[in-house]
Amino acid sequence: MLRLTALFILCFGSSFIFAQPVEDEVGFIYVKAEYLFQTERYHEAIDQYSSIVSKDPSYEDALVKRASSKYMVGNYQGAKDDITQSIKHTGISQEAIRILGLSDYELGNFKAAAGSLDLSYTYKSSDLLVAEALAQSFYETDRASEACKVAKKAKSLGSTKAGSWERKYCNASSNGSDVVKAPKSGKKPKTPKQKNNTEIDIIDSEDEVLIEDSEEEVKDEVVVDNTETRIEIDEDLQLVIKNGLGSRKIMDKPNILILSDQTGDVAVDICVSKAGRVESAELNAAESSIETQSLQNLAIRKAKEFWFERMGTKPICGTIVFEITGR
Repeated sequence: MLRLTALFILCFGSSFIFAQPVEDEVGFIYVKAEYLFQTERYHEAIDQYSSIVSKDPSYEDALVKRASSKYMVGNYQGAKDDITQSIKHTGISQEAIRILGLSDYELGNFKAAAGSLDLSYTYKSSDLLVAEALAQSFYETDRASEACKVAKKAKSLGSTKAGSWERKYCNASSNGSDVVKAPKSGKKPKTPKQKNNTEIDIIDSEDEVLIEDSEEEVKDEVVVDNTETRIEIDEDLQLVIKNGLGSRKIMDKPNILILSDQTGDVAVDICVSKAGRVESAELNAAESSIETQSLQNLAIRKAKEFWFERMGTKPICGTIVFEITGR
């Protein structure tokens, strides 16, 4: 009996001693990951959070923090997948809903984004990033009056975009309720006189000719925008906007700080919606001379934060070249 008790103590003690270092190791990695996250070294933070998740996916908020890091480097689908996984392991949190909504917004899933962001906005209406994304999500889903209210809030929080948004969204809200009214005179519009079959055939024939001529004229008037707009950010960085977007007015641009020992270009191809939002951004390797991934990811992320003037009826694509001067 004594030998059995001693064996039990030995086994239990060994498992406890083994478990304790593992927990300490995960805790140490978490502290390191937090430091990397706070210092905006997101790629390195992702690696550390991934190490934690592989050992214990329910540890603290590692999955949510990894999702936040992925969001910051532009991996929006990865961020969304992490939030889905975190909800399964640790339940819903305010930050999880926030990152889910922002990721859906960046992916163009405006209806889903509006639901998550609206909930996040209810928790914390002073979150500028959420307010901006929610206003645009409401607008994109034909909820102009709600977009107008949130845009006004974003403006009060210091959003540089919200001034033009407020005018656009609030005008859309008021215009959306316009009703066609009867003429002020109260007179009924005259009923056109009936034409005989011969007259109708002649008129229809002439209309067809006019329509065909009009379509040919429109095709001839299509002009390719070869304008290049150059923007000096600082002594280390200049931007060139070209390949179809050079003449489009920029309503808002992000704050950009790039410190690099390399000199060269990172070119990013973007497509801009008719509302002015950058819907997609990807590396243009042919026009890029810098191959450092961190600089490429930073350029792509910043390119997505531009906002252009509302124009046209369909998306327009072009290129932003980040001309970097190394030190």
